[in-house]
Amino acid sequence: MAHAYPLTVILLAAGAARRMRTHTGEHTRKVHLSLPNGATLLQTSLDIYSSVSFAEIIVVVRQQSDMELTPPRNSSITFIVNEHAENGMASSLALGVSGAVM
Repeated sequence: MAHAYPLTVILLAAGAARRMRTHTGEHTRKVHLSLPNGATLLQTSLDIYSSVSFAEIIVVVRQQSDMELTPPRNSSITFIVNEHAENGMASSLALGVSGAVM
């Protein structure tokens, strides 16, 4: 199948989200933040990116449990766990880029 956009999307989702809070003031990571429709921010992002014909979507997450999502049908999604996420965004970006070149 030819892709309309022969590009790889790298979605960085391994941050600690120190600035994120729920409406009740609780601290939460964006991966687990629920939107009004009940879906998480990460799931919604994946649904949106999957609706476009990108060659591949790479998601860099902080831990294995963050990969427990329902990948949209007809999409090529690869999850990579950043075991050194505390080293910052650059470590996640490097993992995503290395995954895209494989």
